Amino acid sequence: MDAILEFWFGTEQDDLAVIQKQGSLWFASKPELDAEIRSRFGADVEAAARGELEHLTAEARGRLAVIILLDQFTRNIYRGTAQAFASDHLALGHCRTAISSKQDEALRRVERPFLYMPLMHSEDLTAQDEALRVFGKLVETAEGELKKTFENNLKFAHMHRDLIVKFGRFPHRNAILGRESTAEEAAYLADGAETFGQGKA
Repeated sequence: MDAILEFWFGTEQDDLAVIQKQGSLWFASKPELDAEIRSRFGADVEAAARGELEHLTAEARGRLAVIILLDQFTRNIYRGTAQAFASDHLALGHCRTAISSKQDEALRRVERPFLYMPLMHSEDLTAQDEALRVFGKLVETAEGELKKTFENNLKFAHMHRDLIVKFGRFPHRNAILGRESTAEEAAYLADGAETFGQGKA
């Protein structure tokens, strides 16, 4: 657990310092980063997907580590394949359990967006609505540069929700998941669609 969280969040104690040092890592699409995560944490990702790390989830940061494995590292290790999304339902379950049990409140603010990210990644509108609520709450709790970071998170939450409202799913996943695009989705994809680091527009 500690190795996962230290890799993702570093060792800085100040939330803004964490963002400044680690931010470029979080949403990068680099083959060398994907390879490093695969080498260091691939076995952990597989174990989490098999439900073998449930013992970690009794504690807030342990559950966060499991969510990062299932929702973030999967997107690095399996980028551009259906497997990148195969554990999303597991991550979403952990996310909702953490929120309902208030485990999220035990985390540092800089850590919470990654606990909430499975809501944003879900193709369920209820989850998307919940994403707006929790990311909006983060914005309300912050000031200065930290607030700007959370406002950016909230902007992306709105972008994701807008796609679910319009299409009922994320069109950029269609080709990877073997789904046939509608005419409206095909037009959207042909017009330079956002793929959020995954999928083929």
